[in-house]
Parts: sequence; structure tokens; C-alpha cells
Amino acid sequence: MGMPRGARTPMLRPDMTPSKFTPLGTPPADTPSSPTTSSGTPQGPRLFLSRLFAGLLQVGLAAGLGSAVAWGLPARWPSMDGWLITLTGLGVLGGLGLVWGHPMGRRLSAVASVAWLVSGLLLVTLLSFSSSYLAGLYGPVGQGGAALFAVAALLVLAYLVIFPVVILFASRTQAHATPGKA
Repeated sequence: MGMPRGARTPMLRPDMTPSKFTPLGTPPADTPSSPTTSSGTPQGPRLFLSRLFAGLLQVGLAAGLGSAVAWGLPARWPSMDGWLITLTGLGVLGGLGLVWGHPMGRRLSAVASVAWLVSGLLLVTLLSFSSSYLAGLYGPVGQGGAALFAVAALLVLAYLVIFPVVILFASRTQAHATPGKA
């Protein structure tokens, strides 16, 4: 009494007991080889790449902005340095949490992105007001200063407004995953 010749016997993976039997290549949803989100929905490769992209972008942005401001600005203000350390720390922790798939990673990343977004919008607004003040009060010389402020406002817009929005949307897909779609 045996199996017919040529019939394949399904193999058990070493980490599975016979009560959790599945053939190789089809891992059950509760095994470590099939990562899940914090809500318990299976996570596909698209979600993993999205989370990886958002996490690496956030870590790079936090490290780049933190080091650029810390070493690039000649004057030190304790209140601004404290805010910079807070934003950089939140960004690095949130980004690493996204990359490693930690349950708090998405929350920290969202908090850091919103803090960067609010800071960036405030800074763009202040630079725009300063630019218009310089152009209106000092004539042609003020217009040169206003042009420099406009360039600075565009850089702030790119790094502190657009990137945090991209990070929020890239990490958002992880929370809205459905079991049938990856």
C-alpha cells in the first residue's frame, strides 16, 4: 500500500507541525515568512517596497536636514537647535521603524512628517512675507534679497513640504491594505 509511482508527496517546512501542514511555496498567513501589518492584513511586495521607500526617504531626509542645519548655519539658538534635534530624532526613528516594520514605526513616521510639514509651511510663509517686505521697502536692492529669499522658500518647499507629503502617502498604503490586494 503506497503512493502511485510518480506521485509527489508534499513536504513539510521545518518550522511547521503536522497540524499546520501546507505544501512548500504556499505559506500560511500566520507564519513569519508572510509579514502582516499591525491590523493583521497580509502584506505584499508592493506594500513592503512602499514602506521601504518611505522609511529610507525619511531617514535620509532627517539625516540630511539635521546635518545641513547643524553644520551649515553659523549661529546657534537653543530653541531652534532643540526643535531641529526633535525633528531629526523623530524622522530617524520613524524611518527606521518603517524599514524594520515595527508597529510604532508608522505612527512615528506620521508624527515626524506632520511636524516637518507644519514647520515647512510656516517657514515658507515667513520667507514669503520677508521677501515681499524686502522688495517693497528697499527697492532694487531689496528685490535682489527677495529673489534669494524666494529661492530659499522653494528649497524649503521641496524638502519640508513635498517630501513629507510623499512619505505620508507612501506609508499610508500600509494601513489601508486589504487581504485580497497586495
